[in-house]
Amino acid sequence: MSSQEKRVAVSLFSSIIVFWYFITYATGLHTGGALTGPDANYLVGKIAFIMIGIGIVATIIIHIIFTIIYTVAKGEQDEAESEDERDKLIELKAMHIAFVVFSFAFMGLLGFMAFGGMGPYMVILHTIGSLYAASILADCIKLFLYRRGF
Repeated sequence: MSSQEKRVAVSLFSSIIVFWYFITYATGLHTGGALTGPDANYLVGKIAFIMIGIGIVATIIIHIIFTIIYTVAKGEQDEAESEDERDKLIELKAMHIAFVVFSFAFMGLLGFMAFGGMGPYMVILHTIGSLYAASILADCIKLFLYRRGF
């Protein structure tokens, strides 16, 4: 497994953990009825800031832990490879597909809101969830393209 694949796998792992935490936290607030009260806008903003902070910190910590474990297990440091054109093309292809998927999800959420299927707070939470899902999809596509050999 190349260093790019390892980096993407660690990023995928951390994205899944943060996404799971977000789903658990937001579902708990929704089932508890907290998103229907007068503090709903405060809670939605709080969730967004918490998820941004947790996502950044969790990704950094997981990358550090993975690097330490890899160095101890192998007895050598992972080679620092530079990014070449293939890596940039894989990144662009994965981000393009993730952007298209997120765009369709966002338009679907706006449609649900327009026809009364969801309230604005739920649309915001689902939009954040769609962003995490698109990030996970992009990492899966990158892993697939690295494995396939582009």
